[in-house]
Amino acid sequence: MKKLALAVLIAFVAVAFSPWDRPNSFAQVQQKKVEKFGEDKRIKEWANKKFETSNKTFNWRMSDPWSGGNFHDMAMHFADTVRACSGGRLNIKVFPTGAIVPAMEIFEATSKGTLDAFHSWPGYWKGRAEAFVAFASVPFGLDFEGYNIWYYERGGKEMFDELYGRFGLVALLLRQRWPGARAALQQESHKLDDFKGMKIRTPGWYMDIMTLMGVSVTPLPVGEIYLALERGVIDALEFSSPAANIPYGFHEVTKYVIEPGVHQPSCSSTWSSTREVGRAP
Repeated sequence: MKKLALAVLIAFVAVAFSPWDRPNSFAQVQQKKVEKFGEDKRIKEWANKKFETSNKTFNWRMSDPWSGGNFHDMAMHFADTVRACSGGRLNIKVFPTGAIVPAMEIFEATSKGTLDAFHSWPGYWKGRAEAFVAFASVPFGLDFEGYNIWYYERGGKEMFDELYGRFGLVALLLRQRWPGARAALQQESHKLDDFKGMKIRTPGWYMDIMTLMGVSVTPLPVGEIYLALERGVIDALEFSSPAANIPYGFHEVTKYVIEPGVHQPSCSSTWSSTREVGRAP
């Protein structure tokens, strides 16, 4: 697991800081064959392929860790889109958080077949493999454009597929978005020392960074954050962006927001299944 995490970090550094094999002269540009950017090599494979279709339908059960909010709406939209694109052949019913298994048990439930799929943020599975965080949010890492280049053009997807495949899962990268807010706080903060001794909700590698700074950190599921803030169990939270916070009412129990989200220059979410959509049993 650590070797894959290291390989992912090396790939990030290569994309962010390498000279991209810049030639020293125009003659070298002419001699070097440059691969067409964004070319989908599967097109050649599909050119003479014969596709077989049927009228058989499939009904899948899916859940998420969001406890409502606009991320749950995204999961619902995804399920509706799949149903429309499949002509009604693949029906995905999205169950509320906790209806079948608790929020942080959806990974294992899908791996074992209790659920057919889940929508989530890969960083929640840090305890299973550190490399999952590289496909979620990397503090001080690539922005969403750089991330997409790494993922689609520099080997990120192959690492992604191999990592989820270890657990019998097939995953799709659904989206890559802008930075999140760094934190929503109950007390004003202006310097790093202000965080020492604070109790903050955040997951992933930013959790490790904050711990080294003397912060007490907990990766609470989003459905438990409001009550924890209200009761003083935590002093601050980091969860996505202000737009994602509002549906949960976090603005009611915090007074300040810190920007920019250095912990999350870009952020992805995934849809994971025990089998490939294209080969549903």
